[in-house]
Amino acid sequence: MKGLKVLIIIMATLCGTAFLLPKEITVTRTVKINSSVEDVFEQANTLNNWINWSPWHEMDPDANYTYSNPDEGAGASYSWNGNPELVGAGHLTILESTLNKSVNTEVVFLNDGKENGRGKGKWSFTEDGLETKVSWSFTVDMGNNPVARWIGLVIDSMLGPQLEKGLSNMKEYLETLPKKSD
Repeated sequence: MKGLKVLIIIMATLCGTAFLLPKEITVTRTVKINSSVEDVFEQANTLNNWINWSPWHEMDPDANYTYSNPDEGAGASYSWNGNPELVGAGHLTILESTLNKSVNTEVVFLNDGKENGRGKGKWSFTEDGLETKVSWSFTVDMGNNPVARWIGLVIDSMLGPQLEKGLSNMKEYLETLPKKSD
């Protein structure tokens, strides 16, 4: 009986402490790319271009993607359906697009056709001499679920490497393209 009381106290403490943890988690990664802000912006703002650098396209090359027409700018979207163990299914929509400055997205993850989570993406572009500084952020609302709040503590270590990989792939892709002549 004493063991049960201790277990209940521990569980109550963990649940109570969870509500002191952040409800919203943002993961951000930044890179400088030796390319024009116009070219870098186009890679993020045109959804068909994501195949050039997206870590998720690389992770599951057999996933099926369906793009809206047009596939760029505010309102553009794509959906995917891939291996549930790799990328699963869902859809991404560009909510806002400010030319050469920012792109805001929303991602909805699906499981058996039902929403299984969502998050907001944000791209920021800043010209820095001959380079472009690119920041890619992803924000997740962990809600009022105490388990989700504890998981939020490790979101950066789970999602951060994927954002880094995507930015690294984009950098490599853009820096190996032939330079446009004036």
